[in-house]
Amino acid sequence: MATSNNSRTSFTIDPQELFAAYRQAEDRQLDVIGIFHSHPAAASPSETDLQFMELNPVVWLIYSTISHECQAFILEDELKGVEVDRP
Repeated sequence: MATSNNSRTSFTIDPQELFAAYRQAEDRQLDVIGIFHSHPAAASPSETDLQFMELNPVVWLIYSTISHECQAFILEDELKGVEVDRP
């Protein structure tokens, strides 16, 4: 469950729920290919995102509620932009 941490601009996901989602995907023979969330700012990773990107090495799609744009990133040896095709 996402919680607000008593903040209007940040949230966390219960680690047990995240683990359960990964487990459910594995049980269904699915791959988690990305994590999506929005920011009330630019569509770029926050410092908190960067920390969690190390633990979850998948594409992170971030939507800006200000500019209404999406950007995708992956953290490998360094932060890299990922091109996203849109229909």
